[in-house]
Amino acid sequence: PSLTDVLQPQHRANPYPVYEALRALGPVCRDGTWGSWMVMGHAATSEVLRDPRFSAQRLGLDLSWLPQSQHEAVAPVLRAITRQMLFLDPPDHTRLRALTTKAFTPLVVERMREDIQAIADDLLDRVQNTGRIEVIADLAAPFPAAVVAELLGVPYEDRDRFARWSDDFVVFLDGTGLDAEAMGRVMISLGEFLAYFQALVQRRRSSPRDDLLQALIARPRGEAIC
Repeated sequence: PSLTDVLQPQHRANPYPVYEALRALGPVCRDGTWGSWMVMGHAATSEVLRDPRFSAQRLGLDLSWLPQSQHEAVAPVLRAITRQMLFLDPPDHTRLRALTTKAFTPLVVERMREDIQAIADDLLDRVQNTGRIEVIADLAAPFPAAVVAELLGVPYEDRDRFARWSDDFVVFLDGTGLDAEAMGRVMISLGEFLAYFQALVQRRRSSPRDDLLQALIARPRGEAIC
């Protein structure tokens, strides 16, 4: 059995029998497809997440799995991703999380209420004249990326690119069904994502705004995370 079984067509409508079969194997079992270990149940999962013997640093810098032609473009992207909070252990993870929390205050979020409402209204306006709506494709899928883009000060005209890059990052994290060449293309897309934000941060250093991105940039010396 494998957790990837839930992606099979016969299980997508109702994946719960697959989950039940996996849980019946015990709190820890081997994934039949990936060969990795699976931890089942809230208690066991919580124990693993809190145990310092387990690490979030699961990405390496080995590029031997990629075509040689992609190494130069992908190497700096992979180095940047390995420093992301998602792939760090304490104390680095703790430091970055604390800095992000300081910038992501209730006041910052409350100030965005009208902007977030405007994003929802804009998405609904786009489909109003069609007389129909596909809730996932037209609202639920684009809405989170648009809100995050607004949080980070991404200009409106760049939101479609931001959404595409965000989708590619999800594909990178999943990796299911991608061969090395396809994953390389995703990594190159993430390189564009990284370069875009490096340029955006530089512009904001000279033209500051009162938003979350500015708060992340304007940390005290030695604490900046952008």
